[in-house]
Amino acid sequence: MIPTLRRTFSDAQSVPFWLLIALLSILWIFGGASRADVMAQPVTRMFAWAVLIVSIFTLKKIQRPASVIPSLILLSSVALCFLQLIPMPATWWTNLPGRDLLADSTSVIGAPAPWRPISISPSATVNALSSLIVPAVCLLLATQITTTRHWQIVTLLLGLFAVSSGIALIQFSGGRIDYPFINDLPGSVSANFANRNHFALIVAIGLLLVPAWVFARRERLKLRLLFASGLLPALLLLSLGTGSRAGILLSVLALFMGLFIARHDFIPYVARYPRKVVVPAGAILVIGIILIIFLSIDLDRAESVKRAIDMRSAEDLRVRSLPTLQEMIFRYFPFGAGMGTFDPAFRISEPNNILQPLYFNHAHNDWIEIVIDGGLAGLLLLCTGVAWFTIRSWKVWMQDPQNSLAQIGSSMMLLVMLASFVDYPARTPFVMAVLVLSAVWMSSSRPSRKIRKQDVGSFAPHRKL
Repeated sequence: MIPTLRRTFSDAQSVPFWLLIALLSILWIFGGASRADVMAQPVTRMFAWAVLIVSIFTLKKIQRPASVIPSLILLSSVALCFLQLIPMPATWWTNLPGRDLLADSTSVIGAPAPWRPISISPSATVNALSSLIVPAVCLLLATQITTTRHWQIVTLLLGLFAVSSGIALIQFSGGRIDYPFINDLPGSVSANFANRNHFALIVAIGLLLVPAWVFARRERLKLRLLFASGLLPALLLLSLGTGSRAGILLSVLALFMGLFIARHDFIPYVARYPRKVVVPAGAILVIGIILIIFLSIDLDRAESVKRAIDMRSAEDLRVRSLPTLQEMIFRYFPFGAGMGTFDPAFRISEPNNILQPLYFNHAHNDWIEIVIDGGLAGLLLLCTGVAWFTIRSWKVWMQDPQNSLAQIGSSMMLLVMLASFVDYPARTPFVMAVLVLSAVWMSSSRPSRKIRKQDVGSFAPHRKL
């Protein structure tokens, strides 16, 4: 037994794989919130550092990633946070845009102007810098394992999503789960995530993964179909019950993308059966989905649909704050207010007509918030990321149409990008890891036809990403 364990953990492939599984599991348990003061943040970051230390001493050789652009974007983000924390002379700092009020506060009390960094709240920028250890370690581990291992990671994600769905179904039925590590809202259907929008994105990713995962391998196909037949209706039900309006649109898009990815294996599999079996089975499935939707609406459990119908744009705080957010971009441009400093920056610029008891801690549009915090450098990082995503997605979908794992990665990243227009999901540690995995999967290349015939599925068992 001991020699077997020793061989398992001395294998260059097994060590990063099991470390990545451990990291994702911890992030799933504790990584569903983004606020700096939640109890889970120290846990996720300390565990990430521990995994990094173990990796340094156990990995025999660090594999170069297939695409260096995601790594460069991550390193540039770290460098940007460092630069925003370097103190500068008072005469330089006071000439930066957007520092008038803070500079006046020093002169009012008669104190000499101290050296200050670009960030208007250094502690918030330090927190933003500290959070990047999670995607950095995830990227390191994900680039060390084979494509077969990555398909096992897909299975792990679906298992975690299934448990989250079970928790959410308890909340959906009226049960209360008090989770002290996450700053969730009482009565909301958000599972182990901080808010319904975060969880709605997880539901959408689950709807994407289910059909693509079921037909990714021919082995245990009936067992996969059985698992999918239980998880898929639950995810559809939860997409209506979370209360996230954007979640409905993301879920529909994700389901269609998942079916499109699986079409090469799904259509031949269905064609094996006679039409008199396929047609009734398909009709039952469609009717069942429609019945779930109508029952949810009729029983007043489709909170997402209800909020979409009752929404008044003029009263939505996110819409009403857009002029202020636009003003903040120009107020702090081109240096930015500092990564992670949106809360104090918004309080400075917040007009009286949108004051209310609700806590507006983020812009609820991460594209805008990154430009506010990072200035020109943040904008350049966004443009670089979008350009890489566009070019890589074109290659994945048009030049390598049978690379299912890369298509899953492209679709997952698209869902996170779309969700970021109305929320800030990528600030949670778990979604950070999911985003890194999607980038690594997008960078994968399809093995040759000869190798694929030998492997059970679409990818070679020992090919690095």
